[in-house]
Amino acid sequence: MILVFSNNDDVVNGVHAACESGGLEFEWGHDLTRGAMEQVLSRLQVLVIDLTCATMSCERVLGVLDGMDSADIPPVLYLLSSPSDLDHITEDGSIVNVDYAFLPVDPAQIAPRLQVLYTLGQRRRRSMETAITDRLTGLYNRKYFLRRLDEEMYRTTRYNNDVGVLLVDIDFEIPGGQLTENTASDLLPQIAEFFQDRLRRSDIVARYKWSQVALLLPEIGAQDCEALAMDIHQKLHSHHWGSGNQEIIVQPTVSWLLFPVENLGSSIEVMSALEDSVMHGRSRQRGVISYVEDAGVMLRSI
Repeated sequence: MILVFSNNDDVVNGVHAACESGGLEFEWGHDLTRGAMEQVLSRLQVLVIDLTCATMSCERVLGVLDGMDSADIPPVLYLLSSPSDLDHITEDGSIVNVDYAFLPVDPAQIAPRLQVLYTLGQRRRRSMETAITDRLTGLYNRKYFLRRLDEEMYRTTRYNNDVGVLLVDIDFEIPGGQLTENTASDLLPQIAEFFQDRLRRSDIVARYKWSQVALLLPEIGAQDCEALAMDIHQKLHSHHWGSGNQEIIVQPTVSWLLFPVENLGSSIEVMSALEDSVMHGRSRQRGVISYVEDAGVMLRSI
């Protein structure tokens, strides 16, 4: 999808015509914000930004894009009023696959540029998906999750927001039967789909270890975070899972915390604390476990 940010009707219509001639999906964005970007990132191949708009300064654009994961930023086509504007878009080397065009928009000239950027965007997305996703489940992998957690922890300390982190440890058994190598291969993709259907666009869910799923929940309060942990536990346990003709019983242990926590300064420390909480809960009884700074670990059983 091609997303254009401009308040100039001639620009919007020109880009739209270029997209139609190339058979590309077009959408018009009225206000460039991080929230607006996050809502469409999963469908976005190219970003078109009209820097001639009074509300679309280069500083503002870079401010929005710098606040995002660089892996999420698609190729960008900047629309400029004159060659002197080129200095603005070449100062920041973190934005890759950048192109430019001058106004007025000529659909015949813009269309081939969009086609090239669109192809680059598709290739880049496929490459990134291969590098950051788990092959069996399609969820993000552990390495990517830890990197995103570090980024959210930094934003939390900078902007005074909270971020929730959950670790779901999953045991499973077949009543009266025996687990086979295919059991996990059948079950884990089902569990991955369960999580993907229940989270917000801004949330990150990853296969953390063999049968552990980690969740990153930006800008969530403690009450909502605990409620989600309890809901996940209850629904995982009560859902009818199966592998072939055999029923599978899932026994989850869910550990959660709300960052910032004073004695946890890195993603590794956060996840180690949650793993300790999971082990503590499993040794006594299954339930939802909350990591609490004062007491270390507090067990809440359901």
